[in-house]
Amino acid sequence: MRAGRWMLAFMLAVTLPVFSQSAGVRLDISAPPTVKSLIESRLAPRGAVITDEFELRRRLAQALGESREALEALGFYAAKVDAGLTEESGGWVVRVNVSTGEQTKVCALDLRFEGAIATEIHSEQNSERLRSLWPMTAGAEFRHVDWEAAKAALAKAAADRVYAGARIKDSRAEIDVTTHCASLTVVLDSGPAVRFGPLTVTGLNRYDRRIVDNLNTADAGNVFDQDALLRFQLALQQSGFFSAVNVTAQPDVLNPAVAPVQVRVEEQRLKALSFGAGFSTNTGYRGQVDYVQNSILDKPLKLSTSLKLEEKAQSARGDLIWPREAGGWQWSVGSRIEREDVQDVITRRYANFVQRGKSAGDIDRIWTLTYLSEDLTVRGSDPTVNRTLMLNHAWTLRRLKPAAFPDSGYALSVQLGGASRALLSEQDFVRTHVKAVTLYPLDSKTFFTLRGEVGVVAANSRDGIPLDYLFRTGGSSSVRGYGYESLGVRQGSAVVGGRYLAVGSVELTRWLTKNWGGAVFVDAGGASDNWQDYKASVGYGAGARLRTPVGPLSLDLAFADETRTLRLHFNLSIPF
Repeated sequence: MRAGRWMLAFMLAVTLPVFSQSAGVRLDISAPPTVKSLIESRLAPRGAVITDEFELRRRLAQALGESREALEALGFYAAKVDAGLTEESGGWVVRVNVSTGEQTKVCALDLRFEGAIATEIHSEQNSERLRSLWPMTAGAEFRHVDWEAAKAALAKAAADRVYAGARIKDSRAEIDVTTHCASLTVVLDSGPAVRFGPLTVTGLNRYDRRIVDNLNTADAGNVFDQDALLRFQLALQQSGFFSAVNVTAQPDVLNPAVAPVQVRVEEQRLKALSFGAGFSTNTGYRGQVDYVQNSILDKPLKLSTSLKLEEKAQSARGDLIWPREAGGWQWSVGSRIEREDVQDVITRRYANFVQRGKSAGDIDRIWTLTYLSEDLTVRGSDPTVNRTLMLNHAWTLRRLKPAAFPDSGYALSVQLGGASRALLSEQDFVRTHVKAVTLYPLDSKTFFTLRGEVGVVAANSRDGIPLDYLFRTGGSSSVRGYGYESLGVRQGSAVVGGRYLAVGSVELTRWLTKNWGGAVFVDAGGASDNWQDYKASVGYGAGARLRTPVGPLSLDLAFADETRTLRLHFNLSIPF
């Protein structure tokens, strides 16, 4: 009710005429304190001075009518608004009296359905789903804006799934001003149950129609679902072949039970060369060159290459990517060369891999077969060479909302892989790695982030296992306050990977403005070669958050409890 009174006060204030007290016009308000102060703040002198009695009375009468309309729109049908104009001591006095009375509430609701939703199989399930979405149940405050929004939302919810032609056939709100009750009647006509029709594609010139067909989640004959259209559009946008995509489906005029699907695309350039630069507190300054070619020998094969030069790491990579298959799976092959100099360990890697992945809704699945050759030089030790043929499966679930700047939901990633001496590897091992993050909102601007990570490599020893498949931690995206991958197994002055990992974090974030916020956090974790030697290092601190086009940017100042040092971290805070 307080929100309604504030809205009333604002609307009432802007409808009243503006009078200059310095010109002999005085305003006398009798109203609740918040209403009075708000009206007074709106009635500061501005513009022309009106002293003609007829004009003043005309404006007061108009303000009286508009104020009553504003009160009724907020559910105050028994409200009283009085205004008067008198001449006193050679000047005009405008008196306003506002009494909102009791706000009208919903006492009865008659929500009915007509059309296919009332007669077909599963009709009860669909109608109950829509009933559960109706917000103005018995006891709810009645406001005109909420009433119109509820009807629009009901029609949209029906039209988004199965009943694309749904509409509000009839609606009434009967108000009893003596009991302050609103009796609501809503009749939704669902029309026929709708199924997707044939697919039409426009804008294709360079690329094969199969690229679109294989990504189609709105196949002809399937029940109409707006979410399926959105997934179809997103898959086309993420394919890399198109710069703009629009996917729509409307019931056919002659056959309203069928909704043909229309796709309009603008194709990406055949070839693209891009340059980038950046900085990370983990690996230092970065320069990057990327080249993409979206067709090879007139086939829908994508070539993607990248050269990245950082202070602590350098890499080159090339991938050949096939279009997604009708079942959603996508093949790719590639090679990469990397060099890293981190924590007194110089690593050179040469890898070739075959990958098959699928994205379906909020779940990603990736199978990868990698042959990795690694040259490892630990300061103070002789160089070693590790070779492994590893099969790995990664399963990732993301249910974070909103997608760009999440403040609620959760994400989970599970990896399981292994290698055998019998298959081009120097060590038998099985590797598991699990990451989870949960976001708990406290209000519209504040939320907790809980993060956890556990990894285990089951093997007789870490000898012969590439550093890529062992664990180190520390840095801007793990245990803040410590250097990048500085927590692991000590070997002289160097830090090498261990077979066990555990990391946890708690963070409280609050957005202070639309784009700026702050956070406080505590991180703890470490890596070791066995659980008996495991020790969690703790870091804690505070930082700033900035919303950018690519996600939340974090700038954190963290204190390492173990080393008693402060460290600045700079990172894009994107959950995996």
